[in-house]
Amino acid sequence: MVQVYPALGVQEPFDAELSWVTSWAFPPRAYAGIRLLLAVYTLVSALVDVALTAKAGGVFSYYSFFTNLSYIGLVSWFWASGVQTSLYAFREGRKGYPLQRWPRFLRFLHSLLFSTVAVYPIIVLIVVWAILYNPKTYWATTYSSWEEVSVHMINAVLAMFEVIFSNIAPMPWWHMLFIVIGLALYLGVAYITRASQGFYTYSFLNPATEKAKLAGYIIGIGIGGCLVFILIRYIIVLRVWLTRGRRERTGEVAGHVKQVDDGGEKA
Repeated sequence: MVQVYPALGVQEPFDAELSWVTSWAFPPRAYAGIRLLLAVYTLVSALVDVALTAKAGGVFSYYSFFTNLSYIGLVSWFWASGVQTSLYAFREGRKGYPLQRWPRFLRFLHSLLFSTVAVYPIIVLIVVWAILYNPKTYWATTYSSWEEVSVHMINAVLAMFEVIFSNIAPMPWWHMLFIVIGLALYLGVAYITRASQGFYTYSFLNPATEKAKLAGYIIGIGIGGCLVFILIRYIIVLRVWLTRGRRERTGEVAGHVKQVDDGGEKA
C-alpha cells in the first residue's frame, strides 16, 4: 500500500538534506536575503495592482484572474520560503528550521505551493503571449506596461529562479494531479465571475464566441499544464545532477544527498 505523505513528497525525517532552505549557488544568508527581497518586491507589486484596481472601482475583479491568483502564489512562496530560510541561515549552528517540526499537512502544503509556483507562472506566460496578447491594450499606458511585464513576464523569471538556483528536489509525480485540479477549479471561478460580475476573465472562455473551440482550449490548457509540469520536473532533475558534486564539496548540507527520480528524497 502506498503511504500517502511520502508519495506527496513529505518524507520522515523531513528534508534531512536541507534542500528547501539552501541553494547550490548562494550561501544560506545571501539566499535568505534574496528570497526576502523578492518577497517584498512581489508583495509591493501586488498591493499596488490591487490599489489601482480598487481605484478604478473593480477590486473584486482582481481576484477573478488566474494571472493574479498565480502571482499571489509567488508572493506567498517567497514569504514562506524566505522566512524559513532566514530562520535556518541565521540560527546558531544551523541545526534545522521550523517547517521540519511542523505537522505533515503543513509540510505538504509548502511543497505543493512550490509545485504551483514552478508551473502556473509558465502556463500564464504561454497562454497570455500565445493567445491573449494585444499590443493596443498591453502597452497603452505606463501602468498597463508595468503590469503586463510584472505579472506576465517577471513572474516566470522568478519561478525559474527558484527552479534553477535552489536545492529543491524534483516535484513528486502526484503533484501533477493537484496542478490539473487547480486549473479545473479555476474554471469555476471564471464562470462564477461571469455570473456575478458580468464579464469573462479571458475571452477564450466565452462559449458564445468560441463555440467548439472552447473545449479545445480547456483540454489544451490541461494537457499543457501536465507538459509544463514534466518539463520543469526534469529541469530540476538536470539541475540536481549537475550540482550534486558542488553540494557535496561545499558541505553546506547535512549528510550525503541521494536524489531519486521518483519524486522523493532519501538521506
